[in-house]
Amino acid sequence: MVTAQLLSAVLMAGVLIVVFMAASRRGQKADESSEVTGPGGWRRLQDRLHAAADDPGVLALGFLLLAVGMGLGVVGAVGDGLVEGVPVDLLAVVLGATLSLVLVAYLFWGTYAASRRRGLGNAQAVGVGIGTLSLVFLAVIAAQLVFGVVG
Repeated sequence: MVTAQLLSAVLMAGVLIVVFMAASRRGQKADESSEVTGPGGWRRLQDRLHAAADDPGVLALGFLLLAVGMGLGVVGAVGDGLVEGVPVDLLAVVLGATLSLVLVAYLFWGTYAASRRRGLGNAQAVGVGIGTLSLVFLAVIAAQLVFGVVG
């Protein structure tokens, strides 16, 4: 059984990795303007991370890990729970939030990337992504009002 402290540590490590990657991208944009081409360790790490993000195998592995993690979470939420000390209700909330985040990221990023590839600017592509999320949100509200399917 996994303790709540270990689960918290793993989640915090994931958050730190995301923050590090976001900060690295900002630093990379600043470095590009000054034409720094040294073989520094950070630059190599950024290049490797960028290459890994573009590799379909890495994306497939990430999807498989997410699917297995979600499957284990569902089994834990339906059963007695996989994590010692964490209530099953909390596990169900975490699973719902994770699934919602994946769905929102898929819808937003998909429409954003498609809009950018079709020649729209950054702000216009963000607008298309937000518009898509708004339509999905309105569809969920309409389904709740008509059929009462959510909650």
